Amino acid sequence: MENGIIPCVKHYPGHGDASKDSHLTLPEIDLSLDEMNKVHIKPFRACAKRIPMVMAAHLNCKCFNKEGENLPVSLNKRAIDYLRSDLGFEGIIISDDMVMKGVADFDGALACEMGIKAGLNMFIYRNSEPETMRIIENIIEKAQKDDILREKIEESYRIINNIKLSY
Repeated sequence: MENGIIPCVKHYPGHGDASKDSHLTLPEIDLSLDEMNKVHIKPFRACAKRIPMVMAAHLNCKCFNKEGENLPVSLNKRAIDYLRSDLGFEGIIISDDMVMKGVADFDGALACEMGIKAGLNMFIYRNSEPETMRIIENIIEKAQKDDILREKIEESYRIINNIKLSY
């Protein structure tokens, strides 16, 4: 805290059983929630009330998806709600890099909208290319018409500001 660096634990809910690289594809983890809790989620549960930031992974964890759904945890409301409700995490939830292949099947603006509505507070983009700026402009435009999206952005602003003020 004395140096103003906000630590971040990653990659929720755990990459341990992923047999593929999320930089190259959307890895699938087909474990029950009970199995995920015993091994992969366990460290997040242990520190959830003491850490300021968690990075959500681009992993398709079947235990959080509805039948036939292939959502990465980073865009999955059930997975983010689990982190907030069941683990009691109140800090910043940030995505992994949004240009990774783990989210490449989603249009960039749609992925950000889904992430915001799922409960992400921040996004990582490795660069500020024109496409990234287009996504930001698209989200701003959508938020002017979509009360839920705007409220989630405002909630994220409050969470981020509170953490920044404590550092």
